[in-house]
Amino acid sequence: IAESAKAVTLMLKGARGSASITAERVILADGAFSSLVQRMGFNRDRSEGGPRLKFLTYILDRVESPFSPDHYMQLCAPSVFPGLINLGLWTNRTFHLGIAAPLFTHMDLPGILNRVMTASPFASWFRSSQVIDRLGCTMSLRPAIWEPAGGRIICCGDSAAFAETSIKGALGCGYKAAGASKTALEGGDGNGEYNRFWQQAFYFHSRQYLGFSKETYPVARVLADDEVDTLYGWLRDNSLHGLPGDVLSDNLNRLREELPAIAGKIAQ
Repeated sequence: IAESAKAVTLMLKGARGSASITAERVILADGAFSSLVQRMGFNRDRSEGGPRLKFLTYILDRVESPFSPDHYMQLCAPSVFPGLINLGLWTNRTFHLGIAAPLFTHMDLPGILNRVMTASPFASWFRSSQVIDRLGCTMSLRPAIWEPAGGRIICCGDSAAFAETSIKGALGCGYKAAGASKTALEGGDGNGEYNRFWQQAFYFHSRQYLGFSKETYPVARVLADDEVDTLYGWLRDNSLHGLPGDVLSDNLNRLREELPAIAGKIAQ
């Protein structure tokens, strides 16, 4: 890929030879850890972020949970794993069951997922499940690019963040990137238009939100299984819905009054 004052040219190579495509504007949407974003210099001021993580996901043919199959769930079983256990639909009506942990912890991720499926409070959901594939990787949680639009290029969606734009966010990025490209082609400030959208649309640019979310410790890290049951029952009985970190930060005083022992472990 090469950028000039008037156009961007992409050189393509494949089994049948090579070709080039030239355009006035280019949208890079090739996912997290994009090599094109790296080559075009957008990562110049981007740090590596926190500790390197390892990920493992099992692809399952079926899951028998009491919830609708289209629900995305984050399971919590501290006796099995001190973090969130992700469960949701995958392609072709299969399911993914996945966890992540810092690389330096040397956690046995296959052993943990096997325990989730056979010896956890959720084991009955997986009685008839077959593991049909396994996916794994290691990566660092790099901070988002502050200005993903520059020159004649817009870095769209996860290419400018660490896989945090999600499906709806990625679609929104694509829509906004197309609109910003049109603005630029018509002589307007398309890059500024997209950068303003990007900086305001996602939580990872908000110091207030990031600070707010750190007011409580992750539930699975500080509570035991029975305490998690008590806490989630308390949330249900009080009709409190949302991400636990947000909901608990909003209701810390109430939690301290009604569940002081649990509040003492959760509050930072």
